[in-house]
Amino acid sequence: MAMTIAGFQGTVSETQWAKIMTAVAQKYVLTAGDPVRSSGRTLLIDPRTSVGAGVMVETDTVTSVPVPAPTTGQWHLLVLRRTWGVSRSAQYMLVPGATGPNSAQTAPPSTLPAGRNKSVGVVDDEPVAWAYARSGTTDLQIWQMSARPGGVIPGMWAVWDIAEQGPLNRAGIINESAKAWDVTVGTTFLRQFTAPVPVTINPSLETIQVTPLVTGSSYGFITVARIDPSAGGVTNVIIRFMQVGNAVQSAVSLLWRVVPLSA
Repeated sequence: MAMTIAGFQGTVSETQWAKIMTAVAQKYVLTAGDPVRSSGRTLLIDPRTSVGAGVMVETDTVTSVPVPAPTTGQWHLLVLRRTWGVSRSAQYMLVPGATGPNSAQTAPPSTLPAGRNKSVGVVDDEPVAWAYARSGTTDLQIWQMSARPGGVIPGMWAVWDIAEQGPLNRAGIINESAKAWDVTVGTTFLRQFTAPVPVTINPSLETIQVTPLVTGSSYGFITVARIDPSAGGVTNVIIRFMQVGNAVQSAVSLLWRVVPLSA
C-alpha cells in the first residue's frame, strides 16, 4: 500500500499546502477590502487582501479590469486566478459566462462558468463578482461574491458547492419574485415568504444559513423566521424581508448553505 503523508516539518509542498488549507478552512476569505465597483465598463478592485487555498494575495492600488463591449447582454465572472508551480502568480481577470437579454437582470446565474479553473495547487479561480454588461450602455450590474468572515460583504463565501467544500456546505440560490407587501408601517415594508430548499438537514447537527445577494430597491434586510423539518428531500425556510424607504415591490435573490450548528 502506498501512503503519501504531508504535514510534518519538511514534508509539505505548496500544492499539498493548498489542498490541506482547502480541506480544513473556508476556501476563500476576504480579510480586508471593499466591494468591487465600476467606472463605465471597467471593474475596479480597491486594495484588498484575500486568502484562498492557502495563498494570500494583497494589493495596494486599485486594480482595473475592462469588460468587453457586448453585442447583447453578457455575463462575466470576475475571478482572482492563483497559479502555482514555476510562475507562482495571481491575477484578477474575467471568465466569460452566458449571454442574455439586453436588459437589466434581477439575479446572477446559479452556476459558475465552465471555463473557471478549479485545480487547487495548479490553477484555481476564486470567484470575486458577477458582472452583467449590455450593449448600448457602459453601465454594469455587479453582484459581489467575496465575503469577510461573518459576511461583512454579502456574498457566497465565494462558492459554496458540495464538490469543493464538503457535505456540510451544500448550497444554492433562492430567487423570490416581487410580490405584494404583507405589512406596511410608514416607509417600512415587510413580507414573509417560504423558500423550499432542495436538501435534507439534521437539525441537531446543522442548519441553513442565508446571505442576501439582491435585497430590493432601497435598504433591504433579510432574516430567517424559522426552518421547518425536512420532508421528501426538501427543507422549507421561512424568510422575512424588510425594505425601508421605497414601496416598490422588489424581487429578492439569496444564497443559502448548510452549515454545522457550531459555525
